[in-house]
Amino acid sequence: MSRPLPRIWTGVPFLAAALTLLGACGDPVQDGRFSGQPRAVLVGVIDQPGGRLRTLPDSMRVGLFWLPWGPDVPSPSPLDTRRLIQQPGVGAPARDADAFRLVLLDEPPLAARPAGYAVGWVLMYDDVDDDGRRGAEEPFYGPHPADGPVERQTDWLTVFWSPAGVGPQDGAPLTHGIDGGYQWLRGPLPCAGPFETGDADCAPRLGAACTEDQDCDPGGRCTTVHGAYNRSQCTLEPAGCRPANGRLVPHRENPRGPLEWLWVAACTADGDCPSQTGCAATSGTCQALGDGRLAAESDPVEPRVCFDSPR
Repeated sequence: MSRPLPRIWTGVPFLAAALTLLGACGDPVQDGRFSGQPRAVLVGVIDQPGGRLRTLPDSMRVGLFWLPWGPDVPSPSPLDTRRLIQQPGVGAPARDADAFRLVLLDEPPLAARPAGYAVGWVLMYDDVDDDGRRGAEEPFYGPHPADGPVERQTDWLTVFWSPAGVGPQDGAPLTHGIDGGYQWLRGPLPCAGPFETGDADCAPRLGAACTEDQDCDPGGRCTTVHGAYNRSQCTLEPAGCRPANGRLVPHRENPRGPLEWLWVAACTADGDCPSQTGCAATSGTCQALGDGRLAAESDPVEPRVCFDSPR
């Protein structure tokens, strides 16, 4: 099984690094109470819409939300936020913070894992009544990797939980298996996965390092992978051939650019990827092992958690 993305540290103290999943030591306190040994700690960076101006509501909060997922569960697209299940006792203020730390003491609620595993996301919302729980009328503020341009970087990150590992054979939207427990994966998530693969031997240079389009296959494009590993790679636009060594995935070349679909080199294991990257089980493509960000919106917005194939 491939390792989750971003990196996982276990058995170490809290690290002030972005989007980290780690096993913690000691006796944590949750909501002012002793709560026992944590199963995991999610650490993340918040990209404020006004930078240091702090334009978010004073009651802004970060929480972990699950969406029941499985072979016999309705599609999450379009997302009905009424189906989201918040992890009890897990949250952190976001209004005056550049980072958050979510201590996970328990397994996901039974209702969140009808197929035996759970799929969730860290989302920001306005906790108007300050009760630590999102009410039905309390709006989300992101993240929202929208179809149009955005002003800030929002990484696609999904939290998975399973008792002993999960993979596509279980009906999970994954390209290959991951370990059990809490795992935080980087990469776009398909609503009905996995993302499409091709069937033609037409792009031998797909995924190769490049500096211009001429370095790629005929009809190929030299694309910069924003926020990954400062490396441009050969991709193909969907109007071309359907390469057997690629996956058709959503991609944004820079934070202010539009979302588009491209054929990107596929992977099945970390060894298929360049250094400083790993094979994301969500997209089946190489993704960075570094930091990630959650971008808060200035106005309420419905979160987006997965992507439908354009075909």
